[in-house]
Amino acid sequence: MKAAMFYGPKEVKIIDMDISEVGNEDVLIKVKVCGVCGTDKLIFDGKYYASFPLILGHEYAGEVVKIGKEVYEIEVGDKVAVDPNIFCQKCFYCKHGEGNLCKNFNALGVTLNGGFAEYSVVPVSNVYKIDNKVDFFEAAMVEPLACCIRGFERGNVEFGDTVVIFGNGPIGNLILQLSKISGVSNVIVIEPLEDRRKLALDLGADYVFDSKTDYVEKEIKKIEKEGADVVFECSGNQSAQEKSIYLARRGGKIIYFGCSPEQQINSISPFIINENELTIKGSFNNPYTTIKAVKLISRGIIKSKHLITHKLSLSEIQNAFKIFGSEGVIKILIVND
Repeated sequence: MKAAMFYGPKEVKIIDMDISEVGNEDVLIKVKVCGVCGTDKLIFDGKYYASFPLILGHEYAGEVVKIGKEVYEIEVGDKVAVDPNIFCQKCFYCKHGEGNLCKNFNALGVTLNGGFAEYSVVPVSNVYKIDNKVDFFEAAMVEPLACCIRGFERGNVEFGDTVVIFGNGPIGNLILQLSKISGVSNVIVIEPLEDRRKLALDLGADYVFDSKTDYVEKEIKKIEKEGADVVFECSGNQSAQEKSIYLARRGGKIIYFGCSPEQQINSISPFIINENELTIKGSFNNPYTTIKAVKLISRGIIKSKHLITHKLSLSEIQNAFKIFGSEGVIKILIVND
């Protein structure tokens, strides 16, 4: 099979390699679509941990072409989405229902070969059957939506809340949609790129602001005098993370969702956090939320096709990382014939 093999920062080659052996509890998937996300970009740039050499890509969907001897829930021909995160089920965190914090954590596309290839072997426990009415492009969005659901749950969003979202890329837009179906009173999006601000309005944002030119804190206080109930930082941008504490109301919550380089250190006032009794939470991966994402996409409650701006072939993977995050680029998908 052909695969995009990463040998280290900025180094990727399309190679021919053998398909891995299918274990008793594995399935072999013919990969149809694999999304490129911020984590992939950080790994490619050498700013996030990963094992090398490695086939990256963790947002993928495809068709099952072979199953292991002990696989009964999935059949050859099934359309499936992949949850890339593999927990050991034995450590302290797994036994406390916190598998995403597993001490022996592995992930397809991060520590194990992932989806930027023609085929992928996946444990059946990490495969979710998708209704045939859902196309592979939508199915590939199950993983990022599952992560967004986790972040949204971490925010404990309530009816009538005012929500601020930093960044309207794929993640920010999915958080926007989750907010709109959850009965919030205001969704405010802060985004420097014009095309993404327009997209936010098209998908129901009540207000959008340009982080480069608008005095965001002042504008938000005009809308909600006390500030936002929940702030989602979805870009991984250092400035946005630092500003977020000034946009939340007293007693408000801030969710750091965007992926940041490990070496990044922020400057945040503990005085403001203490005096305003703010809660700052991280949100890591998608523990036990994939089935929810499957249902929301299958029923058309959350829409994702509008986020897809670029469909590239496996041989164009270098270009995918080159244009990632540029004006006019929202979601890039690597598509196999």
